[in-house]
Amino acid sequence: STLLCAYLDATGKSRSKYIFPMMVVCVSCCGILPLSTAIQQAGQFTGFLETYGFEMTYDPVNFFIAGWPMLIVVPLWALLIGPKFLPEQSPLPIAAKEAKKQNQQALSPLQDKLGIAIFFLTIICLIFSSQLGLETWFVALVGSLLMVVCGVVDQKGALRDIPWDMILLYVGALALGTALTNTGAGDMIGNWLANVVGGTRNNYVLGLLFFVIPFVITQFMLNRAVSAVFTPICLLTCSA
Repeated sequence: STLLCAYLDATGKSRSKYIFPMMVVCVSCCGILPLSTAIQQAGQFTGFLETYGFEMTYDPVNFFIAGWPMLIVVPLWALLIGPKFLPEQSPLPIAAKEAKKQNQQALSPLQDKLGIAIFFLTIICLIFSSQLGLETWFVALVGSLLMVVCGVVDQKGALRDIPWDMILLYVGALALGTALTNTGAGDMIGNWLANVVGGTRNNYVLGLLFFVIPFVITQFMLNRAVSAVFTPICLLTCSA
């Protein structure tokens, strides 16, 4: 996001036309290649299956086989179609951008090089976090602290730019999803859904059911919370 905004500002292009398509690409194409994210997801999904008595396992390649068309279709949409339907200018001023212009100070050559090195080192560690045995949150935290320690970002600016509202939204939504799962609501809804579809074993009917309902709910709730609720519900329904 930061790199794209810097490129758009340098080339005189509108942020409001390209930020949303870029985020759609990030969400839609995440974890498709059989790299670190897919490896983590495969382990997580296999753990779910083992917990609920299924004998099958997930392999990172499964995500690539199922999702490779997204790597072509979504980026083409983001480049050729999405920007045509978005406004030339944001309907609201970007406060962070204006504040940066007012308070921006030039970095020394050393700080500039350190900032670039820390940024790319953090990205590499995030990509290979599972192989390194590191949590992604720990990598991001260390990278941020190094930026402050090396003077690339000042302490006040770093604290000011933390999106506390988004952090609290994640915390609350994940807590809600976990609570709904731990209270047994997943078992109850799973059995109810199995009865609603008449005990069908038709994969297309079940697939449609578990696409439409979460699709509607994610328009009002955080994706991770919906996933935390519906993963056990989906497995319990299939088991029933």
